[in-house]
Amino acid sequence: SAATAANLFFWREHERAQPFVYLFQNVLESWLFRSNVLLLVLACVYTALPSDRVAHIVLEILLAAVLIGGLVAGAVYAVRQLRRTKEVLAGIDFTAALASADSVIDAKLKERLGDGSIRLVSGSWLQSPEADASLARDDSGAVIMRRRQELPEDAFVPCDEAVAMLERGDRSILVLSYGWLTALHPDPHGTTLASVRRFLEADAATQAAKRVSPRSLEQNPLVRNAPATSEGAEASDVGLFWDFASLPQKGPNGEEKTEEEKSIFGRGLKVMGNFYASVTGTSV
Repeated sequence: SAATAANLFFWREHERAQPFVYLFQNVLESWLFRSNVLLLVLACVYTALPSDRVAHIVLEILLAAVLIGGLVAGAVYAVRQLRRTKEVLAGIDFTAALASADSVIDAKLKERLGDGSIRLVSGSWLQSPEADASLARDDSGAVIMRRRQELPEDAFVPCDEAVAMLERGDRSILVLSYGWLTALHPDPHGTTLASVRRFLEADAATQAAKRVSPRSLEQNPLVRNAPATSEGAEASDVGLFWDFASLPQKGPNGEEKTEEEKSIFGRGLKVMGNFYASVTGTSV
């Protein structure tokens, strides 16, 4: 019949495509297709048989057995696979796996922080009067961020300290997530900068990053081998990745970057997404 032919066609396509992610899903679907085809074949035989009560009773029993058996067998298979999956997952150390994956992610960041392709803005500098004196102003007088090339060296965490922050893994690296408002300046009226400053001043996570106890570092398997920040440490130990300030940008009027700046930008651009993937960073 047409229904049998259709089921055979889709069964074949399913076997060819294997559309589901997990093997047991594809096996279960194939089993259900097989049961459907068998039911349809038995139904065709039942319809074609002459009026034979015994034969009809036998076929009805077979139809019921196939229907119920197919459902029960599928349910039993699914439960067994679920238990097997739980057993496999129980034997995996996800903390170690996560730490291993994060070390791979952070390795490229370490290179770019070390060679200065990516610079981190110093948290303490960004909150200081020196920053107000160095940063630009919009027409209303609001403080706005300058591009990397226009910032003083004091605005940045030294490269070796930036690498140490990454290795320490205590969330002292903050990563800014926001949208650019214009093509040449992401924050032309300083609203994002003002929000970042409020975060640095008040957020509890930032305060925790300033004063991390040695005990908490030892207990966290994602914190790598580096000493804790001392009780009197300043917020300079907080480094901010802000793409506009961390990577070379075009000029205020759209002037192209120099060849050296393009090279630095290209190296940083390839790995900057790792900041957002790293489990030891904090997006703000």
